Formats: sequence, C-alpha cells, structure tokens
Amino acid sequence: MIYDVITVIHTLFDIENKIEKIEKENIEMKAEIAKLKDMLQETLKIHPKTFQKINNTINTLQLGKEDLTKMLTTDEKLSILNRQVMGINDLVKLVHTSGKYKNCMNVYITNLQNTIGYMYDEKHNKFIEVNKNELLNDLVDSRMHDIEKFYDKLQSNFEPEKAKRIKNFIDRMKNEQDCLKDLKKEEIKLIIYNNREVINRILTKIHN
Repeated sequence: MIYDVITVIHTLFDIENKIEKIEKENIEMKAEIAKLKDMLQETLKIHPKTFQKINNTINTLQLGKEDLTKMLTTDEKLSILNRQVMGINDLVKLVHTSGKYKNCMNVYITNLQNTIGYMYDEKHNKFIEVNKNELLNDLVDSRMHDIEKFYDKLQSNFEPEKAKRIKNFIDRMKNEQDCLKDLKKEEIKLIIYNNREVINRILTKIHN
C-alpha cells in the first residue's frame, strides 16, 4: 500500500514536471512566433499600423462591396468578357493589384505555405488575418458576380457563339461539381502573391 502511494506521488511529480516543461515550451514558441511575425513585417517593409491608416487616405472598400459595374469603363468590361475563362484573372489583376483602383486593393497574400491571408475589414477599419482559402473563395465569388452582371448588360456586343462561350464559363464557375473554380482559385492566389511587392509599394507610397 505504501509502495502504491509512493508510486502515485512519483507519477504526479513527473506529470507536474511535464506540464511545467510544456508551459515553458509554449511560452518560448509564442515568443518565436512573435519574432517571426516581426521579421515578416520588416521584410515586407510595411508596419502593421500602415494597413490600418491606409483607409484614412484612400477609403478602402471591403471585399464584396466594390461596385465594379460603376467603376470600370465599358471597354474594360468588354475586354474582361472577351477573355472568357481568363477574364476573372484579368479582372483580379486590374482591380486588386494594378493600382488603378487603389480603394479596391483590399486583399493581400504574403506566403504560399501557410493558411493565412489578409483582407481589409470595414468593421475594424484595418486589414485582418483571415483563412486564405475562404479569402480566395470570397474573392472569386465576388468577381464572378461582377462578370455575370457585365455579361447581362453587354452580351449583345458579342457574336452569338462568343456570347455562348462566355455564358458557359459563367455556368461552369457556378457548378460545384466542376473543378474550374478550384483551378481559378489557385491561379488567383498566385496573382495576388506574385504582385505582393507591387501592392506593398503602392500602399506604402500612398501612406507616405
């Protein structure tokens, strides 16, 4: 009986030591994560508060609240539609990375390996961390909604066969069984990521 009690005490002591070790490692891990985030910000040369202050200068719009039917010219809309399956790629480049529509530069991807993306949040009046896949899903859905509205208004500008191909693209993007949407999400992820320095430079220039 005494032996059992001693065994239990030793076991509890071991458990306490393990808990203390885990807590210590957790603190060290959090410190390392914070350090890595600081390094990332320094590498990007953009201070965390910069994103927050940018909206005061250019009135950044939250993703999904951009009215592209009013913002884009008719020629731009026709060009997007004419490109059919590549139209959404062109639209994302034009609106979110080119700098022509600075108040629509509201998404940012800094790393392809993790699950984090950045999106301007109207409620918090700053860019916030979001799930990258959800961000891309919302981005594709928002821009496809615009493309569909462009098509509804301008389809008469195209020959019947071209209009049919454009409509087919729109329908495929709505079809959950079609892999086209996932393919477009991957392409657009690369567009945002590959233009991160351009986005950073434009936003930093505006802020300064």
